[in-house]
Amino acid sequence: MAGTPDKRGQGRNTRVAFGFLFSFIGLAVLFLCFFSIRLLREEAAKGLERSIPLPEQRIGLDSSAPPPPEVLKHADGLENKAYRVRTDANGFLLPSGEHAHPDLTIVFLGGSTTECRFMPEQQRFPFLVGRNLESSLALRVNSHNGGNAGNTSLHNLLLLQTKVLPLHPRFVVLMENLTDLMFLAQHGEYHSPSAMRALVRTETRAKPMDWLISLVAGKTVAGQKAHTQTDTAVPPSPQAFSNQFRNNLEHFIFLCRQNGSTPVLMTQANRLVEPLAPNLAAQLQPVYESRRIASAQFLVIYAALNETMRQVAKERQVLLIDLDRLIPKTAASMYDVVHLNAEGSRLVAEHVAQALAQDIAKQGQRP
Repeated sequence: MAGTPDKRGQGRNTRVAFGFLFSFIGLAVLFLCFFSIRLLREEAAKGLERSIPLPEQRIGLDSSAPPPPEVLKHADGLENKAYRVRTDANGFLLPSGEHAHPDLTIVFLGGSTTECRFMPEQQRFPFLVGRNLESSLALRVNSHNGGNAGNTSLHNLLLLQTKVLPLHPRFVVLMENLTDLMFLAQHGEYHSPSAMRALVRTETRAKPMDWLISLVAGKTVAGQKAHTQTDTAVPPSPQAFSNQFRNNLEHFIFLCRQNGSTPVLMTQANRLVEPLAPNLAAQLQPVYESRRIASAQFLVIYAALNETMRQVAKERQVLLIDLDRLIPKTAASMYDVVHLNAEGSRLVAEHVAQALAQDIAKQGQRP
């Protein structure tokens, strides 16, 4: 029995040691919780950043790809082969900016109909316009292709202010219609909540972090409330869409002139002649269905937007190049409803170069 007190002492020491250990662990856990809550509250207090990414081609792009199957399915004469797409350090499609010190700079803005993705690089009309003018005027001409599939007139206003006007171009040429029509049919307005969500990018956190901030800091994530807003219903109509389109065109004209550039408006070439060819009708059917717009109404609004372009050009005394009336509405010029083929691109380049050369001569100011 002589060893019993020592064993009891050892037992007490073990219990004390474990007590200290668990107390230390408990304090560490409490400190960690306190520190974590503090960090979460600080993170919540920082808020989230919002930004507007430039709606442009990726800079330094060099890729080759064939047209998607859904494009080929409805296209007339479009070859199923890889088409090269390259961009410069400013997001303009190459070839671009051939001259370090040009006599004349032209920038083209628009959507996929200006981009001309599915044709050889040197057959795209923005490039050809520069070459045609160099030949006819004996000048060094830089013509920049700022077309980007999906861009509307609203997107192009952003590009105009951020990367076009700093080039101090003599001419800025804008062609839009179909993408604006589809955008407005989907969102109702250029500035509706859903349209702004498509334009403005809100910084995001990992979902577990959002949940912890909401739980611990008692604060909902900034920007969530905006995502719950619904659009005010704006029934598709020629007048409603034309009025909004007009506002963007007038902003474009004002910004160009305020910064010493000459605005040029172009109506959009198209094959929207009734009755539509079966492949063109099939191409547009998903648009009708997804935008909940009748085919007859779609055609009326499309014609109204081109007409708005003419009216604004006349009222504001802006050079108009009326491709809607100049380019034959046939498969010889376009492989689908609005997209040019190489021959159509050549025709557009001839008309644009001629119109710009005449405007230079009319103004009596060679660069």
